[in-house]
Amino acid sequence: FIEDTPIEYQIEVLQREFSEIIKGQSESQIEKYLTIERPTYSLKLDRDEDRRFIFNIFQSYQKTLYKLGQFDSDDIVITALGQVNSPIWNRRRMNEGYDACIIDETHLFNMNEISLFHYVNKPNKKNTIIYAIDRSQAVGDTYHADEDLINPDAKRDEKISSYSTIFRSSPEISALAFSVLSSGASMFNNFQNPLAVSYTHLTL
Repeated sequence: FIEDTPIEYQIEVLQREFSEIIKGQSESQIEKYLTIERPTYSLKLDRDEDRRFIFNIFQSYQKTLYKLGQFDSDDIVITALGQVNSPIWNRRRMNEGYDACIIDETHLFNMNEISLFHYVNKPNKKNTIIYAIDRSQAVGDTYHADEDLINPDAKRDEKISSYSTIFRSSPEISALAFSVLSSGASMFNNFQNPLAVSYTHLTL
């Protein structure tokens, strides 16, 4: 993988491995990292030796952050998760929590950030969360499988709704976008074509 993969993509997948899997799911502990179930779309690490190698790179990254006196965004998000997943907030959210949570541009959030949304609603409304994902803006996104967005504590009665898209641009622009998506579809392994049911709406 290291020899055959462009450095830009190596950095991208390592960033996700550090933030979501090592920090978010393994709590930066090597023991948990070695045994955790791998997400659907993640760096392929089949052997413990591979995971230990990646964890060593992660530790070097953490040491660099420490020397610079910096925190990355996942440090902040995970700290916030610890504050909202607490007895004090659980009591306050009965009155201060929301009745519903609507998240737009979900494709811009990583799973650590998405996890926060499960703690902002009132306890009896905790499953009233609506995610909006713009597949056109998440071209090539290999990270969010549909099942990753489901609250594991929720009943499996989530509803997925698909809506036709209204483009406020010309039919020629829609046709161009469709041709780009069609020609590049083989590059994506977690991609839905939002143009399949699109229609134009021109206002003169």
